Amino acid sequence: MRIAYFLTHPIQYQSPLIRHLRAGGVDVHVIYGNDATARAYFDKGFGQQLAWDVPLLEGYPSTVLNAEDPKGSSKEQVAHFERQISALLNQKALRRGVGAWLGASLHSGGLATGP
Repeated sequence: MRIAYFLTHPIQYQSPLIRHLRAGGVDVHVIYGNDATARAYFDKGFGQQLAWDVPLLEGYPSTVLNAEDPKGSSKEQVAHFERQISALLNQKALRRGVGAWLGASLHSGGLATGP
């Protein structure tokens, strides 16, 4: 089975897990809402510029849906990404033989999929 793993953004503790799954033969492809955390960025919660010292996008296939830095509130960003996920899940090519794995910050109740 192939797995499409949906995450809002690259997360420093998820990347090693994804690489481990791939090394174990799991066919996982990550779909990110944005890749802002894969490079230096300003973290509002910490009130400062951050940059991870480990590569977040290496060692596994991934697709970034939004090249621009996220805008709006966290809630608005997640809602926008969930609409994009719904559109992807409604594509027959993606649904056929692909399992969908949603990251913790995504709310499956906000996703609408067809038959």
